[in-house]
Amino acid sequence: MTANELRVGNWVIYQNIHFCQVSDVLSEKHYFEGFSPVILNSYDLIDFGFESGIDPLDKDDSFAYYLDGIKILTRKRNSDKFMFSINIFNLEVRYIHELQNLVFALLKKELDLKL
Repeated sequence: MTANELRVGNWVIYQNIHFCQVSDVLSEKHYFEGFSPVILNSYDLIDFGFESGIDPLDKDDSFAYYLDGIKILTRKRNSDKFMFSINIFNLEVRYIHELQNLVFALLKKELDLKL
């Protein structure tokens, strides 16, 4: 991972063991040795405060997660492929830091874990 992918507050895995938050980003050229992105899953969405439900507009077997006007869709409840949707903007999201950065960029809101 590189610093330009991360913001202070992003969740990452350090040395394949520790789940931690970024507290400082040194330089856009700096490569974070030992840091790995965390793959997003449905349990993470719940921990960030999203509420689960069925998408009433989708005739398929989509499962939806909602928070403050944001809708995250997945084809199966425990899939690792999620579609971020707000208004007409749609983008596939795979990692927690991607979701955190999108929410912050579009809503100026930090996603906090509800543990």
